[in-house]
Amino acid sequence: MSYASRVFDQICYPNILLFCEMLDQSFEPDEATVVLVLPACVHLGAVDVGKWIHS
Repeated sequence: MSYASRVFDQICYPNILLFCEMLDQSFEPDEATVVLVLPACVHLGAVDVGKWIHS
């Protein structure tokens, strides 16, 4: 695995966790938030999470 890929993994996973935490706090995400978190799901292969966020 390349260095860039490892760094991106370290950025993506915490962003998805933060998004879920925001939802737990009753935060209503706007389109920009969803557009930023979906690529993280794709990169990590979290297709089910991406589908859940998109729905």
